[in-house]
Amino acid sequence: MPNFSCELSKLARMGFYSFIEKPCTVGQLGAGVMSAFDYHEKLLSGAAHITERITCLSKREREVGSLVVRGLTNQEIAAELGISIKTVKAHRARVMEKTNSDSLVDLVRCFDSFSQLSIRGE
Repeated sequence: MPNFSCELSKLARMGFYSFIEKPCTVGQLGAGVMSAFDYHEKLLSGAAHITERITCLSKREREVGSLVVRGLTNQEIAAELGISIKTVKAHRARVMEKTNSDSLVDLVRCFDSFSQLSIRGE
Protein backbone atom coordinates (compact mmCIF):
# COMPACT_ATOMS: atom_id res chain seq x y z
CA MET A 1 0.00 0.00 0.00
CA PRO A 2 1.42 3.44 -0.95
CA ASN A 3 2.47 5.87 1.75
CA PHE A 4 -0.15 8.59 1.24
CA SER A 5 1.36 10.97 3.78
CA CYS A 6 4.58 10.91 1.75
CA GLU A 7 2.61 11.43 -1.48
CA LEU A 8 0.69 14.29 0.13
CA SER A 9 3.97 15.96 1.06
CA LYS A 10 5.18 15.66 -2.54
CA LEU A 11 1.92 17.13 -3.84
CA ALA A 12 2.14 20.00 -1.38
CA ARG A 13 5.64 20.85 -2.61
CA MET A 14 4.33 20.80 -6.19
CA GLY A 15 1.65 23.35 -5.34
CA PHE A 16 -1.38 21.11 -4.91
CA TYR A 17 -1.85 22.15 -1.29
CA SER A 18 -4.67 24.52 -2.20
CA PHE A 19 -6.74 21.54 -3.33
CA ILE A 20 -6.12 19.29 -0.34
CA GLU A 21 -6.75 19.96 3.32
CA LYS A 22 -4.57 18.33 5.95
CA PRO A 23 -5.12 15.86 7.51
CA CYS A 24 -6.99 14.03 4.80
CA THR A 25 -8.31 10.60 3.99
CA VAL A 26 -7.43 8.60 0.91
CA GLY A 27 -10.72 9.70 -0.65
CA GLN A 28 -10.01 13.35 0.05
CA LEU A 29 -6.54 12.95 -1.42
CA GLY A 30 -7.97 11.44 -4.60
CA ALA A 31 -10.58 14.20 -4.87
CA GLY A 32 -7.90 16.84 -4.33
CA VAL A 33 -5.66 15.37 -7.00
CA MET A 34 -8.57 15.19 -9.47
CA SER A 35 -9.42 18.81 -8.68
CA ALA A 36 -5.80 19.77 -9.38
CA PHE A 37 -5.85 17.90 -12.69
CA ASP A 38 -9.09 19.66 -13.68
CA TYR A 39 -7.54 23.02 -12.84
CA HIS A 40 -4.43 22.13 -14.86
CA GLU A 41 -6.59 21.22 -17.88
CA LYS A 42 -8.38 24.54 -17.58
CA LEU A 43 -5.06 26.39 -17.58
CA LEU A 44 -3.83 24.45 -20.61
CA SER A 45 -6.96 25.21 -22.62
CA GLY A 46 -6.63 28.88 -21.69
CA ALA A 47 -2.99 28.82 -22.74
CA ALA A 48 -3.89 27.39 -26.14
CA HIS A 49 -6.50 30.10 -26.60
CA ILE A 50 -4.04 32.88 -25.70
CA THR A 51 -1.39 31.44 -28.00
CA GLU A 52 -3.92 31.28 -30.83
CA ARG A 53 -4.94 34.92 -30.29
CA ILE A 54 -1.36 36.24 -30.31
CA THR A 55 -0.08 34.10 -33.20
CA CYS A 56 -2.88 35.35 -35.45
CA LEU A 57 -1.34 38.85 -35.27
CA SER A 58 0.94 40.04 -38.04
CA LYS A 59 4.55 40.87 -37.18
CA ARG A 60 3.78 44.60 -37.17
CA GLU A 61 0.66 44.12 -35.05
CA ARG A 62 2.73 42.20 -32.49
CA GLU A 63 5.30 45.01 -32.47
CA VAL A 64 2.61 47.64 -31.94
CA GLY A 65 0.86 45.50 -29.32
CA SER A 66 4.09 44.98 -27.41
CA LEU A 67 4.79 48.71 -27.39
CA VAL A 68 1.24 49.48 -26.27
CA VAL A 69 1.63 46.99 -23.43
CA ARG A 70 4.92 48.65 -22.44
CA GLY A 71 2.94 51.89 -21.99
CA LEU A 72 4.08 53.89 -25.01
CA THR A 73 1.71 56.44 -26.51
CA ASN A 74 0.60 56.26 -30.14
CA GLN A 75 2.98 59.12 -30.93
CA GLU A 76 5.93 57.34 -29.27
CA ILE A 77 5.10 54.11 -31.09
CA ALA A 78 4.91 55.94 -34.41
CA ALA A 79 8.32 57.53 -33.80
CA GLU A 80 9.93 54.26 -32.74
CA LEU A 81 8.58 52.26 -35.70
CA GLY A 82 8.85 55.06 -38.25
CA ILE A 83 5.16 54.97 -39.19
CA SER A 84 2.33 57.49 -38.95
CA ILE A 85 0.09 57.86 -35.92
CA LYS A 86 -2.88 56.94 -38.11
CA THR A 87 -1.18 53.64 -38.98
CA VAL A 88 -0.43 53.00 -35.31
CA LYS A 89 -4.11 53.55 -34.47
CA ALA A 90 -5.15 51.13 -37.23
CA HIS A 91 -2.73 48.44 -36.01
CA ARG A 92 -3.76 49.02 -32.41
CA ALA A 93 -7.44 48.61 -33.30
CA ARG A 94 -6.72 45.34 -35.13
CA VAL A 95 -4.64 44.08 -32.19
CA MET A 96 -7.52 44.79 -29.80
CA GLU A 97 -9.98 43.07 -32.14
CA LYS A 98 -7.86 39.99 -32.93
CA THR A 99 -6.93 39.39 -29.28
CA ASN A 100 -10.56 39.92 -28.26
CA SER A 101 -9.44 42.53 -25.72
CA ASP A 102 -12.07 44.95 -24.45
CA SER A 103 -9.59 47.12 -22.59
CA LEU A 104 -5.91 47.86 -22.24
CA VAL A 105 -5.91 45.70 -19.10
CA ASP A 106 -7.20 42.72 -21.13
CA LEU A 107 -4.52 43.32 -23.75
CA VAL A 108 -1.77 43.49 -21.11
CA ARG A 109 -3.01 40.23 -19.55
CA CYS A 110 -3.09 38.54 -22.95
CA PHE A 111 0.47 39.61 -23.87
CA ASP A 112 1.76 38.82 -20.37
CA SER A 113 0.24 35.33 -20.42
CA PHE A 114 1.68 34.72 -23.87
CA SER A 115 5.17 35.82 -22.77
CA GLN A 116 4.95 33.55 -19.71
CA LEU A 117 3.98 30.64 -21.95
CA SER A 118 6.84 31.44 -24.32
CA ILE A 119 9.33 31.53 -21.46
CA ARG A 120 8.20 28.09 -20.25
CA GLY A 121 8.27 26.77 -23.82
CA GLU A 122 4.61 25.73 -24.00
